[in-house]
Amino acid sequence: MFGVDIQGQRKNVMVPIADMLNHDERFNVSWKYSDEHGAFVMHAIRDIRRGEELLDSYGNKEKSQFLVQYGF
Repeated sequence: MFGVDIQGQRKNVMVPIADMLNHDERFNVSWKYSDEHGAFVMHAIRDIRRGEELLDSYGNKEKSQFLVQYGF
């Protein structure tokens, strides 16, 4: 589940494929819901080499929160 703002309201949504991104503090993509596109969009925050893994940040959390919420 991703928490996103849709037309000014906070919603929890499922986003297939995006939920497969791995977490890393040195993430290379950011994401948000775009009212303009009517879709969940990702943007590279730096140049990404061909074959490089796309990485997301699940936020700054305690290790116990990662275990309970994400299983690692």
